[in-house]
Amino acid sequence: TTPATFPRPTVHRLLKIPYLNNWRMIICDTSGEVFNNLRRFGQSATFVQRSRTVLFLVSLPNLKDAGDIGVGMESLLKTYRDGMEGMGADTKKQKLLVVYTLGDVLIKNGWLKKYPEISEYIDTGGAKKLDATGMVHYLDRLREISQELERFTLNKLRADNFVKIGANKKEFKDLTFCIVSSLGAPPSTEEITLNGIKRRRLSQKINPRRVIDP
Repeated sequence: TTPATFPRPTVHRLLKIPYLNNWRMIICDTSGEVFNNLRRFGQSATFVQRSRTVLFLVSLPNLKDAGDIGVGMESLLKTYRDGMEGMGADTKKQKLLVVYTLGDVLIKNGWLKKYPEISEYIDTGGAKKLDATGMVHYLDRLREISQELERFTLNKLRADNFVKIGANKKEFKDLTFCIVSSLGAPPSTEEITLNGIKRRRLSQKINPRRVIDP
């Protein structure tokens, strides 16, 4: 997807979800650049006006490469908030869910060195964990990790203003955090030849961690 195009939404029907029954999920996959620019936001992201929950995906290694992490997170959130305001929408009715991605990379590179509870939570994730503990206990643990991730956001990332905006009831309905790892481990690749063309592919088994949390 490019900033100038808007793909047709995909509709997914989810059946027999534990404790939640049947749901219909509509996914509008716009480009990430849309959320960096107020004009593009107003043109291509109007669908977010009707969202009850906003998933704010954060790749910390990428933000670090771009500069100050706290400032970067605050800037992205302000762009979203101001874009919503420009469309006459109300963020006070929306829950803000911050999803830290690349959890396995954060562990390997020492981001979570002072937060062993979060590291352990990532390592022990998976659908089997939900089957073993039940939904009530699983949700209780989610809330505990959310609080620990908020402390991580404040103390490690120094993203105080980001948290202030998200937790302000005049800005959003609620602020929570979670962390995921789509691969389960930092990617390892190998070179192969396919139809005479050299390519690289993942050489390890994919083992997603905590991806059902959001």
